[in-house]
Amino acid sequence: MRTKVCNKCKKELDILEFNKKTSSNDGYNHICKQCRKEYSSKYYKENKQEINKKTTEYRNNNLTECRERIRNYYKENKEQVSKTSKQRYESLKDTVEFQQQRKNSNLKLNYGIDLARYNDMLESQNYKCKICNTDFEINDKSKLYTAYVDHDHETNKVRGLLCTKCNQGLGLFQDNITNLKNAIQYLKNTK
Repeated sequence: MRTKVCNKCKKELDILEFNKKTSSNDGYNHICKQCRKEYSSKYYKENKQEINKKTTEYRNNNLTECRERIRNYYKENKEQVSKTSKQRYESLKDTVEFQQQRKNSNLKLNYGIDLARYNDMLESQNYKCKICNTDFEINDKSKLYTAYVDHDHETNKVRGLLCTKCNQGLGLFQDNITNLKNAIQYLKNTK
């Protein structure tokens, strides 16, 4: 067994406990993997903002290249990425933070608004459906209100927040004002 002494912790370790480094005389780094990991973690914590700024700047300047690298990595490691993603999802899915982050992402993706705007709309509607005035309930799991975003399907403009029944009702009538008026007239005539 080939060994080497770490310059940081001064322990004699198996050579496999050191990362390879071609510029080194023996072909291995002078500090062990564990010491390197601790150093990197400490450095990141102390310089997080600067590192994130540089990373974002680099990504923005090399967007196509970065996306291609990510695609290639995913193709080459599809099984491992999938397994890791599932494990992460399973460990986080029931947390309030995850539920709120997910809601925020869905709102941005589907309606172009964020959770803060959604909460502002809830407050301006007094936490009630814009059509039937039913109070919105709070989901115990996510601590979010169960209000549905109503939007114009042609322009994607957000109109307000509705309860499940009103949202489904408008959807079933396909936002057709004539059909809604006919339904109202039908109800009046059959009383």
